[in-house]
Amino acid sequence: MTKLSDPLANSSQRDGVALDRHAATVDWDLLDSIRDAAGNGSQPRPLCRAEALGLVSRALNAPFVAWIERQPDGEFRCVQEFAASTAESDTLRSAAQFAASESHFSKRSVCHLLNEDQQIVVNPLSLSGVVEVFLATVADWPLEPALVCAVGRLVILDLFARLPADVQTPENAESRMSAAVLSLAVRLAAASDALSGAKLFTDLVCQHLQAERVAVGRVEQHAMKVRLTALSDVERPDTHSETAKLIEDCLAQSIAQARLVSWNADSQEQAASLGLWPRLAEEWKVSDLTALHLLDRENHLVGICLIAGNHPLTADDSCFISLAAQVAGPLLKVLERGTVKQWLSACRNKLPAWLTRSWMLVAATVICLPLAYPWHVHTPCAVLLEPQVHRLIAAPFEGIFEQNLVLPGDYVQAGQPLGRMDGREIRGRLAAIEADLARATKSRDSNLAGGKLAEAQIDKLQSERYLQERAALTRRLQQVEISSPISGIVVSDDLKRHEGAAVKIGQSLYEVAPLEKLVAEVAIPEEELELVASGSPVTVRLDAFPGRSWEGHVERIHPRAEPRENRQVFIAETTLTNDDRFELRPGMKGTAKAEGPQMPGVWLLARKPFNAFRRFMGW
Repeated sequence: MTKLSDPLANSSQRDGVALDRHAATVDWDLLDSIRDAAGNGSQPRPLCRAEALGLVSRALNAPFVAWIERQPDGEFRCVQEFAASTAESDTLRSAAQFAASESHFSKRSVCHLLNEDQQIVVNPLSLSGVVEVFLATVADWPLEPALVCAVGRLVILDLFARLPADVQTPENAESRMSAAVLSLAVRLAAASDALSGAKLFTDLVCQHLQAERVAVGRVEQHAMKVRLTALSDVERPDTHSETAKLIEDCLAQSIAQARLVSWNADSQEQAASLGLWPRLAEEWKVSDLTALHLLDRENHLVGICLIAGNHPLTADDSCFISLAAQVAGPLLKVLERGTVKQWLSACRNKLPAWLTRSWMLVAATVICLPLAYPWHVHTPCAVLLEPQVHRLIAAPFEGIFEQNLVLPGDYVQAGQPLGRMDGREIRGRLAAIEADLARATKSRDSNLAGGKLAEAQIDKLQSERYLQERAALTRRLQQVEISSPISGIVVSDDLKRHEGAAVKIGQSLYEVAPLEKLVAEVAIPEEELELVASGSPVTVRLDAFPGRSWEGHVERIHPRAEPRENRQVFIAETTLTNDDRFELRPGMKGTAKAEGPQMPGVWLLARKPFNAFRRFMGW
């Protein structure tokens, strides 16, 4: 059982699962009409009981509404009911009478779950001269019980009970609460804009709760920031003051909290999450702070109300501000939407009289001039930077890659070592060749001295072979250090993890590109190719430098389209000159705008829809 006078959170628990409540099934137009009739006193006659029950059913889309009275023998009897269908009337009537008995013993409004989709809300009504009366309403589960009670009280106490004061008058605290919420709704609906509505809300809440101060802040959804809108003790708050900044920070801290959160100077339970609240309480000289979320009809956060006082809120106070928030949230959202129209109206009032008389002509002129004026077509394209030239450095021979000396992004000069191959095997083979060459030379000399000409000739040929092998090994030993043939930036992957691995001759190890100039590859969509030609000006903006741009011209367009990002594009090239710090690097991405011919503004707007229609029609 849920006591409606207890603080109501934004969601309720059922079977351990949090269910967000909303008012999607409320007939808001009918409810606005009921509120207007109750607020302006224009109703010609009181409603009969059957009409009142039917009105509650229509406003809440409720399938069953019952008027229950406690009999002298203590039983609770349904004396009047409104049922959309008679199929389940007996079951709903029994459930309503049982819930009324629960409400009698608890002295509060109660809420019972009937099934997965429905709830029954019982609202006790105190009418002088009448036995104990209860209004039972079967409503959809997601509907707020407090909202069901407010609608019931609004209809029964303010429309049905519109009789002379000596016959029936609301006497209990809940009736006064309903009247206060009704007054707030009527006065908010009459507010001129969101600022005045927020000021009215703070004043009424402060007066009803007898609080020290009440502040309201508007929540900016895109940044989840809070802007101070109204304070109960000042006509217009100074949003640039230190106190206003502190209030906004305190309101912002409550966004991540529950819908209704309270803080007391004697309790430090919320000290971690509400770190700035003690400072605000000390500045305002209060001991209790309470924050409440203001939600619109789609359950979106539109504002936060902060209540400051020197005593904790009672259960009735918590119920009142929960009901008031359900009324104020949607109304403040509607008033905020109207500010643009009001701003336009204010601007129009500031114009000269002769201009306001012909404002339609002026507006048409302002709209038609840009449509008739010829504008350059700017085609948005994706950009990718590539080096103008680049050199691949391969392994000079098959062997072990011993050490990497540079990292990707390093600037290297021509002839600078990039890495080193393992030369121990080459040096061993070179030493063996030297020994074999010496032995062959000595054998040749001995054979010549002994007159062995044939053997001397063989030794000579072996010596020549050893000399050629020594020359090849010497050249290979000189290639142990891998050097850069040009100056530029190392753009290949890091080879640190490949140290000690075997490489094959011709295997690509390094890529070096000079970065004095880079080529910007502009991807022109296939359907926009007719608007871009060689020599067209191009403005390039890179993601790495959002505040800068580079100007160039289309130097050439590739003759063949290629797929990029799931669309066919033609690649146009333009050259960008790098600065001394080489900020532009290969692989950078961005956007470009290629300037095309001049066209009237109306054609720029209609060209794409017209071409799509033409393709659809097969023209």
